[in-house]
Amino acid sequence: MSEIELLPCPFCGAHAKTPIRNNGMYGRPRWETGCVLFCISMLAGSKKELVQRWNTRPALAAKEAELAKAWEAGRKLNDFLIDHPECVVDIPDEIYVPFVEALK
Repeated sequence: MSEIELLPCPFCGAHAKTPIRNNGMYGRPRWETGCVLFCISMLAGSKKELVQRWNTRPALAAKEAELAKAWEAGRKLNDFLIDHPECVVDIPDEIYVPFVEALK
């Protein structure tokens, strides 16, 4: 059987449990996986559906873009402070405001 690749838990980042098949309610087979630290579990009618649902993170791309923006703002602030150590109190708005906005 081929190795199944599951993304880490979307809440804590821990590994996902290996999908198991069991008899669900009324004897209908179902597949189950979840976080090894029990943050969340998921059920599906087939192994393929379970893996697809577990690995689908609709907000992941948006969150990655948001984190990249915050990282870039932090990098600019850091670079400015390294180049101008005397300006810790008087940081220009074009450097400081994007950093603060990215943290919201």
